[in-house]
Amino acid sequence: MNVNTEARHNGKGKLRLVTGGASAAQDAGQAKADTLQTVIGQGDALLRLPEVQSLAGLSRSGIYRLVRLGRFPKPVKVGSKASAWPLSEVQAWITARIAARDTKEVQA
Repeated sequence: MNVNTEARHNGKGKLRLVTGGASAAQDAGQAKADTLQTVIGQGDALLRLPEVQSLAGLSRSGIYRLVRLGRFPKPVKVGSKASAWPLSEVQAWITARIAARDTKEVQA
């Protein structure tokens, strides 16, 4: 199954992520996937925690646990109380997870 993800600016300086598909929410996701491709073409975007959770499929505590264990990209400070993750690093983590899964399937 091919799932597209898109980031769109919500007019308040934040990105929203939605996955693409057949439902209205999934159609909105397809629109986000198109925007994400635009953002990627313009350079690396910084994603806030809700976007990272959506892309990675992890909870807040799960993300920070993996960061602490060195198994997920570390966030970048973007303010005194704000952090964000480079999109390219989150994508690389997802790609590595898929590759690890595919390698295990071949071995089985």
